[in-house]
Amino acid sequence: MSSMPKVDEEVMLYLEQIVREDFLGLYGFDTKEELEMFKLLISINGAKAALSLLSISRINNLRYAIMMGDDKHLCKAPGIGKKTAGRIILELKDKIKKENLAEDIESFGDFED
Repeated sequence: MSSMPKVDEEVMLYLEQIVREDFLGLYGFDTKEELEMFKLLISINGAKAALSLLSISRINNLRYAIMMGDDKHLCKAPGIGKKTAGRIILELKDKIKKENLAEDIESFGDFED
């Protein structure tokens, strides 16, 4: 909310809709990176835990904590215990490394042989 513009100004949000038999949810994010991290996190432990993690840390800090295996940082989020933090690290560590590598390659542009 702190990054939202003033009243009557346009807002651009990146949305994710979750539809299940007993639930319909719509989640909005400021940046595409937040949305992508949310999608990764919900694949592990659901939307509530994902939002909890996103509320305690910037995306880059969260990525770094996962890549470095810093479960103490993840445990700062409400509802995230040591087991859940360990599972998040175990399951997302490689995905985040691959994602960062792909971003680094894209930032170099086209390669010539």
